[in-house]
Amino acid sequence: MAWLVWWALPNRDFFTCTYYPIRFNRKTRQVYVFRDKRDGGILTMPWDEGFFHIGQGLRDKRLLDLRCHVLDGETVKDTFVTGMYYLQKEQVQQLWEFVRRYMDEDIDSLGKVEIWTSPAPTLKNCRIMVGITFGGLSGLGAILWPLAAPVILTRWLVLRTCKVPVWPAEIEAACRIEPNDPHHLPEPEYIGQFAVEREMAKTSHKTAA
Repeated sequence: MAWLVWWALPNRDFFTCTYYPIRFNRKTRQVYVFRDKRDGGILTMPWDEGFFHIGQGLRDKRLLDLRCHVLDGETVKDTFVTGMYYLQKEQVQQLWEFVRRYMDEDIDSLGKVEIWTSPAPTLKNCRIMVGITFGGLSGLGAILWPLAAPVILTRWLVLRTCKVPVWPAEIEAACRIEPNDPHHLPEPEYIGQFAVEREMAKTSHKTAA
């Protein structure tokens, strides 16, 4: 019984990776999917051989994601999900349009882009993510803190036992970012950092005025 509980619950979260990145290489036209060895290891797929579509959660049908089938003719050999789940079809379509333009069009067609999320396994990030899940923990949402606090702590403990994913040297070399690349986006230290800083700057400007 103890082995079954370990396999069904902690073994899927503790001592794994803090996140599972996917790399889209517009130069080599390859897609690299980071996975644990137990899940088949790293998957490399030619961009033109992927069949992207809107996927749906099995237990919660409201959850939608950008899913890709790796095809061999009409046979599905493998499947992976890009990004996170969404509640609106339009959000998934926006993510797909971003990926499609990046791989198939001039990179300037993306317009102004900003990274919002952060994979850093910090207590602050855990609090922000759980707050989003609970629909916000300020105002009326503050009554949910007794429920949210254990979830925040558990998420942080899980992430502290996990390792940061490391790509093989050959993939790192193939996806090397050139120094001073004008399209290299800065990464936030915490979730929503740049949006928060903009709001703080607006508030300071109004106060000064």
